[in-house]
Amino acid sequence: MKPCINVKNDDDMCFAAAIAAALLRRKKHPERYDDKLKRFMKTLNWEGIDFPADPWKASKKFEQNNPGFIINVYGYDEDEENENENDRLSIERISDNMYDTKNEIVDLLLCSNGETNHYV
Repeated sequence: MKPCINVKNDDDMCFAAAIAAALLRRKKHPERYDDKLKRFMKTLNWEGIDFPADPWKASKKFEQNNPGFIINVYGYDEDEENENENDRLSIERISDNMYDTKNEIVDLLLCSNGETNHYV
């Protein structure tokens, strides 16, 4: 089981930052949105991805641009109207290539409060 990394970014790049943090696998302070993470983000192909990122379009485009990676997106609704914690979790996107064992899998959690979204 892998922990969630909540990158502390203050721009619309949380989709890219979450993927990069998952792939970089830093032992110390993986949540930092620093020059090291930004340099690593530049090694990946983000062409054709608009930010803030749509979970379906961006994940599929990232996989096309960067062969060898699988992006799955799960959702968490922070809306207080959902009293049951289990009702807050959802599957937003499972990659078509999910069972290709040659690929590296990145699982993202898309948190939403009804007004804003953030990838973890």
